[in-house]
Amino acid sequence: MSFEELLKQAGLQDYTTYFTSGSGQAQSAGAIAQMLGLGTTQSQEFGKFFRPFNIEQFMKAQDEIQENRQTRTGFLTEDIELSKQGLASQVSTAMGGLTGQLGEATKAISERAAQTGFTSGATQKQLTTAREEVGASLQDIMGKRDLQLSSLGLSEKQGLFQIEQQEGKEQAALTAILQNYLTSTFGRGERISRLDPTGASTNYGTYKPSTSGDPGGVANTNVAGTSFITNYTT
Repeated sequence: MSFEELLKQAGLQDYTTYFTSGSGQAQSAGAIAQMLGLGTTQSQEFGKFFRPFNIEQFMKAQDEIQENRQTRTGFLTEDIELSKQGLASQVSTAMGGLTGQLGEATKAISERAAQTGFTSGATQKQLTTAREEVGASLQDIMGKRDLQLSSLGLSEKQGLFQIEQQEGKEQAALTAILQNYLTSTFGRGERISRLDPTGASTNYGTYKPSTSGDPGGVANTNVAGTSFITNYTT
């Protein structure tokens, strides 16, 4: 996604020229001063402490957000798959145990029948009872398996939701940096114009951020694990 597309995503597409002159290049102080309608002296004052927006660093932070999402999703998927494999192994072991249990019960019943002279009807009844007991145990195992699979499915959904929430927080932090830059830029243009009212008419004050901020402050936002610090002197 390009820087211009990110501005559009943040709802700041109308202010693109205040950030960039195109092709990923940061907009100059002179060009911004001209867009604000500042005169020559005002423009010089505006440019003294102006810092162009660091597009490269911003894009790196944006890339890290996407990379972190993929990493978190990968870890979640791996954990869920390992849990499923562990569950399948437990079920397989339990079923193997039931099969062995039924085999031993059948052998024991047959041996007793041979020794005691049980009728075929009595022997068959004992064998049926043994099968039913094993069948009930098998149903219990499968029921518990289904519950655990359902729990794993819920855990996966919750994990994905948390990943989306974290990505949203990081994206909001980047948007705040964009807003801080605009607030600082327009705020400085306004103050310079008021200090030197003899200059040209200005266009300051046309930016109204959706969130309150302190123009001219320091945007210090930890995005995607990297401290993206941008100072805007006004």
